[in-house]
Amino acid sequence: MSKKISARKKAQIISKTDGRCTYCGIELFDDDDSTGTGMTVDHLTPKSRGGTEELGNLVLCCRSCNSTKGSKTLEEYRIWFTWIDVCREGGFSLSQLNWLHNNTDLKQRFPRKAARFFFEGAEQ
Repeated sequence: MSKKISARKKAQIISKTDGRCTYCGIELFDDDDSTGTGMTVDHLTPKSRGGTEELGNLVLCCRSCNSTKGSKTLEEYRIWFTWIDVCREGGFSLSQLNWLHNNTDLKQRFPRKAARFFFEGAEQ
């Protein structure tokens, strides 16, 4: 977890999801690199996309989810997560997937439930 975050803000971020990853729901442990379940802080709206350091934009997540989300917005990550098999099997980039998602009948031809993340009440 970032050293720049105050202990008070860190506690507030952890309490949002009761110490679980915002996205996948795995229980997290402070700075546990041995299992990959160490705590990291993610920006729902990435800093590179105008996100702030405000508490409402900061969430707790595991290293895996943080790395996978990268600089995606929450909705881009949702689309990517929902269609991950198409990305991997078809070799599509996120921008190509977004284009297909928004400009073709992909959603109608291959209906899927949009991914729901842990913080939204996804079943674990």
